[in-house]
Amino acid sequence: MKTASAIGIGCLAVAAAFFSLELLTATAAASPAAGSMRIAKTPLLLWRRQEPLSDQQREALFQAQRRWKQTSYSGRAALMQQEKQCVDRATSKLAFKRCLKQTRQSRSALREQYYAYINPIRQELGLAPLEWVERRSPRR
Repeated sequence: MKTASAIGIGCLAVAAAFFSLELLTATAAASPAAGSMRIAKTPLLLWRRQEPLSDQQREALFQAQRRWKQTSYSGRAALMQQEKQCVDRATSKLAFKRCLKQTRQSRSALREQYYAYINPIRQELGLAPLEWVERRSPRR
């Protein structure tokens, strides 16, 4: 059973997320020049998920995503196994960091494979292709 404080924190988190999105869209509408900069820095995948889809597009995307998950399962499982083995073998912080870097590279390559698979399907359906947008701000 949830306590009153846990429920309050959950409600606060939902409200904060809602108002931050409202603030972003209100700022973009109030000042188009500054707003486009803010929107450009957000992940494109977040915005693309809000595209209105027809029933045919929704079904076709579901089937394509389902096929991808089924066909890529063994590769994804192998990546997780390699990550576990690497972390288990790491005896220093440097070795552990190498594991994390290797994992990031592997996941990035897998994501690029997914985009190569799904983007032609999306284009056939008249949808914009998915792109990866770095969420971190550039290092200074």
